Amino acid sequence: MEPETPNESIHMNFIPDDRPKILIADDDHRCRQMIQMSLEELGYSVVTAGDGIEALEKLRNTPSITVVITDIIMPGKEGIGLICSIRSEFDHIRIIAITGSSHFKSIFSLAHDFGADITLKKPFKIAHLCEMLKDLTTENKILAFPPAE
Repeated sequence: MEPETPNESIHMNFIPDDRPKILIADDDHRCRQMIQMSLEELGYSVVTAGDGIEALEKLRNTPSITVVITDIIMPGKEGIGLICSIRSEFDHIRIIAITGSSHFKSIFSLAHDFGADITLKKPFKIAHLCEMLKDLTTENKILAFPPAE
């Protein structure tokens, strides 16, 4: 994840007026915190979890969450398992799967197969994430970044 300072142009171009409540599940505290702080600076409401088990607990206790950003490779309940659980319990929730793995193409293929709406390779810019959030919440697209070859 590449640090950047949110600015007015990102606000104007990427953020819809009806911002979703977002859950970030990532075992990397620094990555989770950077995404959280960046999205909160842009006006999003954010909840965080350090693994898939904690993420499911937060989803069950916070019905207003409509988007989950999950790392795929985490200890305990990893991202693919979390995606499967979300699809069986909370089918309305949109999912962005992220990973820094060098095997991202095969991992993203699995993530899509199990129900991720969007995949995003780390490191990424917050502007890319905001663009994906906008597309996901306004047009219900299934996207991959970078595009599959």
